[in-house]
Amino acid sequence: MLRQLTYLKESWSLQRNLCASFKISTRASCF
Repeated sequence: MLRQLTYLKESWSLQRNLCASFKISTRASCF
């Protein structure tokens, strides 16, 4: 359970970072 939670958290963090880079390069809005 805890491992899954950590995985989700890291996956979300990774997505957020990808989104931030995308936003910078395209000036798009991000969730």
